[in-house]
Amino acid sequence: MNKVKDIKEIVATNLIKYRKANNLTQSQLALKINYSDKAISKWERGEALPDVLILKQIADVYNVDLDDMLHEQTAKEKIQNFYRSRLFISSLSILLVFLVAMIAFVVMNIVLPSFPNYLAFVFAIPVSFIVALVFNSLWGGRVYNMILVSGVTWGTMVSLVLSLENIEAIRNSIHYLYLIAGVFQILIILWYTMDFLSASKKSKKNINNENETI
Repeated sequence: MNKVKDIKEIVATNLIKYRKANNLTQSQLALKINYSDKAISKWERGEALPDVLILKQIADVYNVDLDDMLHEQTAKEKIQNFYRSRLFISSLSILLVFLVAMIAFVVMNIVLPSFPNYLAFVFAIPVSFIVALVFNSLWGGRVYNMILVSGVTWGTMVSLVLSLENIEAIRNSIHYLYLIAGVFQILIILWYTMDFLSASKKSKKNINNENETI
């Protein structure tokens, strides 16, 4: 009995740590594995154990081995290393974007010295948000996605305004692009709000279905 209790505690601890390391709520995890957050809450409290197939499915969501979910000694180190590797990969990718921008800046200074070469760095900003959005879609949460999509929108509009403001014919009207960005911002907020409400509704439906089954 003690061994079973120990395994429950180890699995419960690992479930909590890996879920938090992946910035997921119990409801979000429930959607990913097509289970109820009520069951996940029981697992994380150590009141029950998920079966092997479900535990393997959860391990796949976290991109770890099934063995990592069952052992206490390596769980903490695995989480720390996984989190650091994600941060390192994301940061390195963004730095590469600005490295390309630096190369473009130098080349344009040589080939086109009269061109506003600082735009290479300006356009690197929305590109960096896009890169961060890709990685966050894999590893992060919906809230961060909304922020990053907003960054892509405003970064793109700022880049366009700075690129086109030297054109005399449209100089006085170019700033209306910011109004378009404002409309997109409202749509982004509405979209992610509806997505969150839909996810919550689906999670509640799963809970109700499980209660009916019980």
